[in-house]
Amino acid sequence: ARLASMTTNLGIAPRREELERLGFNVLEESGDRLLAVRNKWHLDLFVTNVTVVVQVRRVVHLTQAQIQQDYKDLKLEIGSLDPSWIPVGFQHGRCLITTYLCDTAEEGARKQAVAAAGADLGTFYFPAVIEADGRQTYKTGSAYWGAIYYPLLRYFARRTIDPAAAPEKE
Repeated sequence: ARLASMTTNLGIAPRREELERLGFNVLEESGDRLLAVRNKWHLDLFVTNVTVVVQVRRVVHLTQAQIQQDYKDLKLEIGSLDPSWIPVGFQHGRCLITTYLCDTAEEGARKQAVAAAGADLGTFYFPAVIEADGRQTYKTGSAYWGAIYYPLLRYFARRTIDPAAAPEKE
């Protein structure tokens, strides 16, 4: 776990602004949830068309069950969010990122965030957590399956964890 570089702001608005700056289309925003999507060709990923769906959730206490349920829900929702006509797994990938802005997180939720993210053919799930005390938890290494996607997953997770401190370059 890392500590945030500034006073922890758990608001949705700074994340929306950052995602819009990065070319995301905000599809939904409420007091406790933001959903945004971006579709782009990535030359650095072997000329792959990648749809990135970012969900930012504000929760009081994060549990491992919440992370698992969000993964299931996003997997069901991704078909209607993905604008690409290219079949997934054939020069097209999907990255599902959920950043949790929470007061506290149970240890099981933290372990889930650093474990190998969910993966199906061409689809990767990456949970990231920031707590009110500034503690940041997400996978810092790369899993063997889909290793080329992990720098992109981490980049967008860091941009939504702490928009002011994350690196400028993708």
